[in-house]
Amino acid sequence: MRTHHKTLPLVAAALAASLGTLPASSQEAPALIVNGEEIPKAVIDQIVERNQIETEDAAQRFAVQVLAAQEAEKLGLKDDARVKQAVRMAEIEVLSRAYIESQFDQIEVDEDDVKAEYETFATEQEGKNEYLVRHILVQDEEQAKELQAEIDGDEEVFADLAREHSVDTGSGAEGGSLGWVLPELFVKPFADALLALEEDEISEPVETQFGWHIIMLEDEREAKVPSFEQIRPQIENQIKNVRFAEHMEELQADADIQLPEEE
Repeated sequence: MRTHHKTLPLVAAALAASLGTLPASSQEAPALIVNGEEIPKAVIDQIVERNQIETEDAAQRFAVQVLAAQEAEKLGLKDDARVKQAVRMAEIEVLSRAYIESQFDQIEVDEDDVKAEYETFATEQEGKNEYLVRHILVQDEEQAKELQAEIDGDEEVFADLAREHSVDTGSGAEGGSLGWVLPELFVKPFADALLALEEDEISEPVETQFGWHIIMLEDEREAKVPSFEQIRPQIENQIKNVRFAEHMEELQADADIQLPEEE
């Protein structure tokens, strides 16, 4: 089965960027206790990783949230219809993330499929260009617009804000750098925005299924096809992504999904 026409890029990194990592279950001593409520170290570690801040700062920030939540419970806000709806939405996000992680890890990729994808990929790259790219990924449009305005075309500011705010912590640690990349390795909205940029230009916020991106094009050159071993992890992830998408399509086909019309 050929999958190159359906592939989505860097799936493992993208999932991690857009959904984060579920905190590990642990029996170790808590990292934070607020009015007797124990907060596991794994929760604080995730806040540290997501926000690129010190452990003490993460604990203090979360302590304020826990205090507010405890006060909300005292006021009976836990039973408010809007709160219940928001809690259910958060629960759905966490459960869907857990399902994606568990199913994605179980997908097995055949070596012949990987080699066939590489051959197709290498052939398709002949005569194409690759791009030196940075990006910042955040979860809402308002924050993306605020960061884009703050950057104001300054590459150093872009890199600093990527380290501080990007939920793609892998590239964020490198100032948002994705290195030399091919547009085909990205989802269409990202690729289209990238190809529309001039050298040293920064995009308006771009929405994908992973969140809101601010994209910077640093340079462009004739594509150098990476070796099989260099790109193998990406190809394996691409194949997994296609198979997981097919799995979700099957679930949708079997599900009772209704979109009631407004009266």
